[in-house]
Amino acid sequence: MPTIPQLPAATQINSDDELPLSQGGVTRSVTVAEVLAGTQPAITSASGTLLGRVSLGPGGPEPVSVGVGLAMSNGALTATGAEVAGLPLHASIASGDEVVLNSGGQPALLPLTGLRALFSAGANVQMGANGVISASTPLATSLLPGAVIPANGLAVGSSGAITVNYGTAAGAAAQGNDSRIVGAEQTANKGVPNGYAALDASGRLPASQLTTAVAGGLAYQGVWNAATNRPALASGAGTQGKFYEVGTTGSTTLDGISQWNAGDLAVFSGTVWQKVAGGLAGADLSSATVLAAASTAPRNLGVRFGDYINIDDFGLARDGVTDDSLRVAAAVSAAMAKAGKLYVPAGGPILLAGAAQLTLQNVALLGDGLTDIGYPYGHIGSQFWITDTQSSPFYLGTNVTMDGLVFFYPNQFDQPSAPDPIPSAVRLCSEQPSGNADHQELPDHQCLRRADRAAKRRLQRRGDCE
Repeated sequence: MPTIPQLPAATQINSDDELPLSQGGVTRSVTVAEVLAGTQPAITSASGTLLGRVSLGPGGPEPVSVGVGLAMSNGALTATGAEVAGLPLHASIASGDEVVLNSGGQPALLPLTGLRALFSAGANVQMGANGVISASTPLATSLLPGAVIPANGLAVGSSGAITVNYGTAAGAAAQGNDSRIVGAEQTANKGVPNGYAALDASGRLPASQLTTAVAGGLAYQGVWNAATNRPALASGAGTQGKFYEVGTTGSTTLDGISQWNAGDLAVFSGTVWQKVAGGLAGADLSSATVLAAASTAPRNLGVRFGDYINIDDFGLARDGVTDDSLRVAAAVSAAMAKAGKLYVPAGGPILLAGAAQLTLQNVALLGDGLTDIGYPYGHIGSQFWITDTQSSPFYLGTNVTMDGLVFFYPNQFDQPSAPDPIPSAVRLCSEQPSGNADHQELPDHQCLRRADRAAKRRLQRRGDCE
């Protein structure tokens, strides 16, 4: 009989294969399945897991994962507290809420009301049932220990209210121009040399309190850049009465003054430069005299401005895009009301789009003429741009003078035969024996400079013609 080592090796084992088994000295056979039924299979688990059973019913051990807030370290399971980060935020607390605490090494719940027992209210301090802490102070009605002691200038009433005692005597609080207040202007310095200016009943600065340079005649020189000193000004150098408006804030030093803000005036007094802070806004200068640029005799400012009405004082846009018709009408009406002169200085184009048609009477419209004869025309000068294709902007009545004005039609285009038809810039209006008005057109394609002796009218129209 061969021995076990002499037997050939099995190439496959099945559960119904049989093995010899000695049982009580008797050799018996047993299947592989019966042998394995009495043994425990090998147990394997991943690192960081526990063995347990998560399936229902009896069975072998199964791996159990370690959740948030727990960690395996050196074979020990410990709590990390990481699960707290996932708890929802609590916007407010109430007295019935509870907190978790460590009580002798054991977790326990503590109502928030129990926290109040850890605190006690001191003198003049109260703690409400909802945890609100408030404090109070006794009325300071006398000089008692612990009470508020009023200092000089203060008094305490029977209700505990503290009042201030103002006055000039020692122990009283200072106010106004009291000399005890550092830097306070004194009434004695009002309207006097080296003092401060006084305003009149209307809240304006009287002309009598202006500097000699201002009151004796001013000559506006333009805008000065105090940051770059342009135009260049120098201490002690200038002409009396000439002044500049500060356009850009800067620190150029002129005769000891180094802080200039936009809107200030730099005025030369004859010896030094002086500053009028904030300019002359609000100052009544109607009775002051001024010296106009290039003139020799100072004149009353109110009278000087009454010589002409300036069309630019009526808020014109003068951009060739915005219709200025209504503003021109207001300026013409103001000039006709005083039978005066309306000055149209050279500048941007004044657009007349037909919003107003004016009948001129007892007025002179005076301009600076045409100063730009290049193409495109009308960019510089006392210019009106006319875009209305139906009506003339001006009707010429009695006693009217128009001189130095430019009428330009930006929408007129040259055609092979003739220019596009456009209305006359000015129409003459005269009375017929029947009393009816007769409007005579001055053709737009003519350049006229004519005098009507009967009506004492003079019209000048300049354009691109000979």
